[in-house]
Amino acid sequence: MMRIDRDIRRLATGLMAPALLLAASCASEDPAAPPNVHLGDDVCAVCHMIVSDERYAAALSVRDERGRVEKPLFDDIGCLFEHEASAPDQEILARHVRHADAGVWIDADAAVYLQSRELHTPMGFGIGALATRAEAESLRERYPGDVIDIEEARRRVLSGEAMAGAGYFGGSQTETGDDGEAVIELEDGRALRLALRTPRDIALGRRPFEIEIHQRGVGGAWRPVGGVDVRIEPWMPSMGHGSPGNEHPTRVEGALHRGVVNFSMPGDWVVHVTLLEGGQELARRSFEFDVRRASPGGSD
Repeated sequence: MMRIDRDIRRLATGLMAPALLLAASCASEDPAAPPNVHLGDDVCAVCHMIVSDERYAAALSVRDERGRVEKPLFDDIGCLFEHEASAPDQEILARHVRHADAGVWIDADAAVYLQSRELHTPMGFGIGALATRAEAESLRERYPGDVIDIEEARRRVLSGEAMAGAGYFGGSQTETGDDGEAVIELEDGRALRLALRTPRDIALGRRPFEIEIHQRGVGGAWRPVGGVDVRIEPWMPSMGHGSPGNEHPTRVEGALHRGVVNFSMPGDWVVHVTLLEGGQELARRSFEFDVRRASPGGSD
């Protein structure tokens, strides 16, 4: 009988050991610590975009009404501010943001921020976090802008000022080429014709962006234009953001210019096309796109 009791105690101890280890592990985890980030897999808690750039991710450590700790992740600090504004009663244990140069977690409240139209952050707020003011000033040498604290960054995001300051175009600032072509009459008497060659019903992701640019010559004949730089800025009006990872078109042959546009979410997009000559803006036109999810197993 005593032997049976000993066997039962050994069995009970063996069954309890994993539970005790798990409890000890949970007890030792810091509820205010930042979460682990799985780039390319994790999704922003606000905009639901994939978290893909470690330099601009942000996170919260919060305690809900049941006492449970949650750690929502965001692809841009602007999304963190919007989340906080939508849930003002939540208990915030800590705010975290990724270092814009080193890509490591730092304390968001103690961080110093740089807002620059040259910083193309995932949601277009143009705000990067640094650990010290000296680091922010150093980064500003590469990306001219404003060095600010977290409260000013929050104000700019929630007021809409950050989006405008990041340099993204709103749909009302340009005309739309509804048929994929546009003729632009310049003040100096010249005329340019833009002909979009990229399908406007297109699948999600980074896609080739092709456009032909001609100039009207003597006798009204159209000929390929040279010496013009092309800049593109994709914009999703319903979400109020652009996208990173675009490549401006360059001339490949004749009138054809080719680049890459990143449609990061399905839905209606506008691609703003700006033409530059000698660094000066010649004209600007926009083209609408209907972006769909890629077909399962398809190559589109």
